[in-house]
This record gives sequence, C-alpha cells and structure tokens, in this order.
Amino acid sequence: VRAEAEDRYGQLPAEVETLFAVASLRITCRRLGVEEVTTYRDEVRLRPVGLPEPLLVDLGERVPGASYHTATRTLNLRPERVAGAELPAWIEARLLAALGEAVPVG
Repeated sequence: VRAEAEDRYGQLPAEVETLFAVASLRITCRRLGVEEVTTYRDEVRLRPVGLPEPLLVDLGERVPGASYHTATRTLNLRPERVAGAELPAWIEARLLAALGEAVPVG
C-alpha cells in the first residue's frame, strides 16, 4: 500500500507516515500476542510479552534502558527524545530487538 501511494502521489505527508508506522506496530503486536501498549510517565509498556529466559540475560545490551517483569510479562521501554511520528517505529524496533528478531530497515 505504501509503495503504491508513493508511486501515485509522491512524497507522503508526515501524518500518513505516522499512520503507516502505527499500522505496522499494530500488525507486529498482533503477531506477537501483545495486547496492550501504554505509556506511564517516561516509559512505554507492552504486555503481555513472552520473553524467553535466554533473552533476558542480555536484554539491557540489546535494548538499552529496557526492563522486563516476568510476573506480569511486561516489557518496559524508555524512549530518549523520541516522540510523535517517530515513536511507533521506535517501539516496534525495540520490541523486535527484545525478542531477538530482525528489525526491518526503512
């Protein structure tokens, strides 16, 4: 859909780019079984996230500032100076990195 819109209309407005980023995050969350993405103070919380024990060992290295609460299956992310249109893509990239999946480029 994005390629067709760009082909037809050229450079997409920032609002449309944000819409695509939110849609991509929703698709990724649905695929991974994440039912909730919320913000609390300076954190983004995703739950439930099934993070296997081996991936907990180096979580802080793969996703700086991330923490995981096993009891609630909650992944907490701390975005630094990321807001607005860039935030959905940032969340999606960190979620995939936390789960050891390849992060799409672009």
